[in-house]
Amino acid sequence: MRFFHPEIKRDLLWQLGRAVVLAIDGQEALARRMVTVAAKFYSARLLERCRECQHTCSFAIYFIVLLMFTCFYNLGDCLSYDVRTVGYTVFYGCTGVMLYGIHNIAKLRYSSGAGWYLHLLQILSRYVAGGIGAYFLTLLFKAGVVFHSFQGGENEGVLLAILGVVGGFSAKMVPSILE
Repeated sequence: MRFFHPEIKRDLLWQLGRAVVLAIDGQEALARRMVTVAAKFYSARLLERCRECQHTCSFAIYFIVLLMFTCFYNLGDCLSYDVRTVGYTVFYGCTGVMLYGIHNIAKLRYSSGAGWYLHLLQILSRYVAGGIGAYFLTLLFKAGVVFHSFQGGENEGVLLAILGVVGGFSAKMVPSILE
């Protein structure tokens, strides 16, 4: 409860205090109902706090990836085409992971007892999986397994960027592409 905003603490204590007053007045059924309402309120606020931790970790990791991409982009002339392609693909995959997190954060369930470290590891693993998924999808494209009719076109770089974002956004779906 120490991480809650003062207004949320006040509301929760008000609900619990009302339950105590109702119990003292002999209205035990209403008191139990008020305790149930307070418990649901507390659970909902914990879930909001977990989502806040997830968003904070996700934005921090994406910011670091963006800084790394900027450094990578500035070294572009020193690196081979294949190395640049891997770097760009992983960056676009991380962008897809970021979009996935923004889009689906409310639908995901989290352990309210998890600390910052666990949230950070969960988000970091999602970024790693998204980067690998984007790279894997790009390899499938270059091997002619998927979207082979688009290979060799003048907009192949744009298609690789789109595939990277899609591969990162749907990293869990990439293995099902082979099936």
